Amino acid sequence: MESIEHQILIVDDDPGIGQMLSTYLARYGFHSDHVLDGPACFDALEKTNYDLVLLDLNMPEMDGFQVLTRIREQNSRLRLPIILVTGQSETDFVLRGFELGANDYITKPFVFSVVLARIRCQLSMHHLGIGKDMALLAAHVLEKGTVVGKYQILECVGRGGMGSVYRARDMKLGRDVALKTLLPTGELEQGVSERFRQEAKLIARVQHPGVVQIYEFSEVPISYFTMEYVEGKALSQIILERRVSVAEAVDITIAIGQALHAAHGEGIIHRDVKPSNVMVEPSGQIRLMDFGTAKMAASATRVTRTHDVVGTPCYMSPEQIDAHEEADIRTDVYALGVLFYELLAGHPPFTGSPIKVLWAAVHQAPESLAAFGVPQEVESICFKALAKNKMARFESAESFAAALMKVRAHFQSVSTIEGVRSQRT
Repeated sequence: MESIEHQILIVDDDPGIGQMLSTYLARYGFHSDHVLDGPACFDALEKTNYDLVLLDLNMPEMDGFQVLTRIREQNSRLRLPIILVTGQSETDFVLRGFELGANDYITKPFVFSVVLARIRCQLSMHHLGIGKDMALLAAHVLEKGTVVGKYQILECVGRGGMGSVYRARDMKLGRDVALKTLLPTGELEQGVSERFRQEAKLIARVQHPGVVQIYEFSEVPISYFTMEYVEGKALSQIILERRVSVAEAVDITIAIGQALHAAHGEGIIHRDVKPSNVMVEPSGQIRLMDFGTAKMAASATRVTRTHDVVGTPCYMSPEQIDAHEEADIRTDVYALGVLFYELLAGHPPFTGSPIKVLWAAVHQAPESLAAFGVPQEVESICFKALAKNKMARFESAESFAAALMKVRAHFQSVSTIEGVRSQRT
């Protein structure tokens, strides 16, 4: 139990996020206040000596970067630790946050045990008097040229809930790899380290061309593992850049479904299937990535009852929202149905604040896809995957993919995204 004297300020324009964080923090002995914007944050800081600030980026009047800059004009990293908590996971946002003085950076949706570990870590360092800003920065972002084992860091390419991902060079074999590191938590949260090991183990179990392969796991000198480095674009970026044809959406969903089926065959539930976790190589090969929230099917019930937020709201199934429901492979079928809908419509079936999206996932039906030129037989397949009752969905990702393969004959044969581009030019 934490000492009640620790005071935390939550700055987030979403009342639901603020209330949820305050409730969780209170369970562990932290006192917290929640404000909705920058001016209210500055007013609170003048009145109370807070030990740490959890700061959102997307807010009215002033964004989080502006708020961070103003706070740092009077409070150093050592004097007042600030953790950015935001849905912006792009590398540029992460690096800018650290450059402006953030102590840590957590992406939404978050797992609360990770947030708790980060808070404890920052408070511990603050208590010990670790005051070198660059030392804190180096502990979170490895600079270009840093050598980790036999790998030399080339660039940071992403950041997730537990760590950062880098493109690195295997100096012995002369190839580029993706190197994922665990953010430092010391010995404050053993569950975080175990989750990191579990991710590596689960990836290693799946042998399929649609799933990235792991090379090595090590905890010396830091916790990290290396995987295939995938050239290409995230599917989320492709959806933003252009309209995806129905035939192409069908082909992509089939490929992801087959990769998911391979994972399910090993007893693994991904639990965070979404476009940003799918890479499309220049050849058109689809690669499913990021098993950071995945679990073995046998342990899924225990995990979903910890009351942690697991998954991304837009892609979470009704049973993920209800802590008393059991998640199984049909949970991934639902997420794949959301992804398929997004490919067809250009947006997920439900949008808005996390609370609004989660409510809609349980109570509302998705809008028809007819306005987007989607044939009825394709819409029916998509909506079956999106059934509120998991018993009404496809029983597996394989059966979902099989249903799509039957209707694929009705469309122009398109096997890769690059193939579509060449035909349009």
